[in-house]
Parts: sequence; structure tokens; C-alpha cells
Amino acid sequence: MQVPKDGDALNVANKYQESGVVEFAHPNFIIKIEKHQQVIPNDPYFVNQFTLHNTGQVFNDGHFGTADADIDAPESWAMTTGANNILIAILDEGVSPNHPDLPNARQVRLNGSNFADGDPNNPSPTGNMNHGNSCAGVIAATQNNNEGIVGVCPKCRIMPIRIFNANGTGIASNILADAINFARNNGADIISNSWGFNSDNPNFIPAIVTAIQTATTQGRVVNGVARGCVVLFSASNSARHTQGDNGQVRFPSNVNIAGVITVGASDRDDLQSDYSPTSNPASQNNQIIDIAAPSHRAYPPTAYPPGMLGGIVGETFEAWSIDIPNNVGYNPWPQFVTSGNLSIVPPAVGEQLPNAGINFQAYTGRFGGTSHSCQVVAGVAALVLSANPNLTQQQVFNIITGTADQVGGYVYTNGRSNELGFGRVNGCKAALQA
Repeated sequence: MQVPKDGDALNVANKYQESGVVEFAHPNFIIKIEKHQQVIPNDPYFVNQFTLHNTGQVFNDGHFGTADADIDAPESWAMTTGANNILIAILDEGVSPNHPDLPNARQVRLNGSNFADGDPNNPSPTGNMNHGNSCAGVIAATQNNNEGIVGVCPKCRIMPIRIFNANGTGIASNILADAINFARNNGADIISNSWGFNSDNPNFIPAIVTAIQTATTQGRVVNGVARGCVVLFSASNSARHTQGDNGQVRFPSNVNIAGVITVGASDRDDLQSDYSPTSNPASQNNQIIDIAAPSHRAYPPTAYPPGMLGGIVGETFEAWSIDIPNNVGYNPWPQFVTSGNLSIVPPAVGEQLPNAGINFQAYTGRFGGTSHSCQVVAGVAALVLSANPNLTQQQVFNIITGTADQVGGYVYTNGRSNELGFGRVNGCKAALQA
């Protein structure tokens, strides 16, 4: 069929594909075929970042992966390493100021950006709370500075917004909505969220639903036109597939708002991670995964409270990112870690982590979960907007899902699987499509 000149061929094709009235539908692309070079950075820990470039290398916990079970980051960097005017808001535990791999020049640290306890104008983490740093590093850590790691979109900037108190508890739900509105009102192009509630009700907190809706429809004004903030949520780490538990896609990741990206986790072999929830299209609660990105495979059994079955012996965190500098954060690892329903997660036997080099205690190899996956996709969204800032948030959603790799050997019906959604995100294909 012929799409009108002002139409969106990818969007039209997706609608026909999902309707079930055709065997398949996709745009008839006319493109120049070219070989994409790889950009291999000099950051010393890049070799450990299998999410970006999986060569089948041995990881810090002794496992090895499947070559090319990654997002093709080096290929995407041959096209773009991001634009300095693309801003990603990270609602989390806060981000350290002037981190050696994410200096203040790459951060937009605003007065009023701490919605938790402490100084309202300081969005820095407290104690060992490194989750926000880890999220930020995955997205935007500096490239080619002969230090540490590299982010998916290493020239983009981040806006830290702190929403967790010093004791690890979250803030009131109405204030969470205020934090989302703050990101939108202060120019965030992308709002990335690796947090959620223990509920599968897609309307669990109406104020948050409204804030997300407003961000996607009124945010990111380009040339006087609202293109919509790209909003992403991690789906949750609630599954235990080894125990037959498919988990839940939890609020707010299951809101019924067009273009919101719900992110699950794949592993080092392009399979669904043990903790990543499975879509349930029959559910009335929007239990749908849109996309997956590589993260660690599984939690060890000791990660779960006594009496709760789950986990895989010998598995642990595998994703590398930045850490609170010096003797706090995730490196060295605190004796006990409690986060949500996970606790007491010791390191794997013989685990090798950042223990030498420039500022090595400012980095960690102990990140993971759908939290990590969400930030990977946020970084890809930033690459897409860097390549074409005029895209609407729905077009970004369509590009990311429409260029995903259908991996894992799962059944993809109308382009979507229950395990990985539209597939594992591919940064190179997404940036090219933009």
C-alpha cells in the first residue's frame, strides 16, 4: 500500500502487523547498504561491558557469554555518540557530583531536584546508595578518557533527581508525581525510571499516571511543538522462572499510556533473565513487556529472604557501571545489602572486580536487574534523539521496538514475544532508523 507523504510508514506497518489480518507488514525500505565500522573506546573496563559488546568474554563472576548478544554499541558509535543537548532525567537515589567518569559538565544539577530527605538542592546519594550512580553511568559515562567504563550515549547529559531517602525508603506518591513533573518542566528529553511499586494495578496511583501522561503529551518542546518526553520504566525483578513464577509487570511500568517503554531483561546469551517478568496478554492489567536489554542472568538463592525459593547457584550481578568514589557504594561491597524484596547478596566465590587502575573504587561490577536494562534502553533512546531530535515520543517507541533483534528462540507473534517483547534492543539499527 502507499502511505501518504505526511504519514509514518513504520507506524502504519505496525498497526497492520498487530491487527492479525495480514501475515506480515513492514515498510519497503530503500537504503544504501554500507558496512558499519566499530568504535572501540580506550576505557579500560569496556572489555567487561558485555551489554555493549559481547565477544563471549569471561565475566567477573567466571561465566562467559555468547558473542554478539549485545546492543551493537560500537557500531552505533560509528554513527553517533550522542548530542550534548539531549538530556536524560534519572529519578533514583541520586548521582555523585563531579564523578571522574561523569563530571558536573555532563550533569544538570538543579535546585529543588532532591525530593527526598536532606538538602532539597543537592541530588547526591547518601551512604552506600549507589543505584542512581549505576543508572547514570550506564547511560552516559564518558568515552575515551582512559578511565573506567563507557555509557551507551557518552556525549549526552543527565539530570539527577533524587526520590529515595537516606534509609532507602521512597517518598510519598504525590511527591513522586511532582518529581516527574519537575523533569518535564526542566527540559528532560527522556525520563528514565528503575523503580516501581508492589502492585500490578495500572492505575495504582492516579497522580503518577497523570504526571506520566502529561510528560508524554506536553513535554520536550522542539521548535514550539510538544514532541513528548520519552518515558521508560523497568518492569520489575519479581519473576523466579526457575521456580515457575513468571512475575508481574508492576506499576508504573504497566500504565496504559501510549509510547511508555516497559523494559525487561535478557542475559549474556540472549535469553530471558530469571527475574524478568513474562508478558501476559490475557491480563486486564497491561502485563506487557515492550523491549529487553542485556543484564545479569539471575540472582543467587541467598538474594531472597529465608524461606523464599529462587535464584541460581553461582549467579550474581555482572553489569559494570560507576560507583560512589572512595570507600563507599558498591565497591567495596557492603556486608549486607537490602533493596526491596532482595537482601543479603554476597559476592560470588572468586569474583574479580575493579581493584586496580585510576580511581578504581569509583566503579563497580555489581549492577544488574531490569534496573540496568532500563538504563540501556534509555541510552539507546538518547542516541535516537541525538540522530533526529524532531521525533515524537511515539516515533522513538516505534523505532526502538521496530528495530529490535528477535532473539532467544521464542515465539514472536505479530512481532512480539511474551519473554522479551519485541526483542533485544539494537542501538545501531535504532540510530540508523532515526
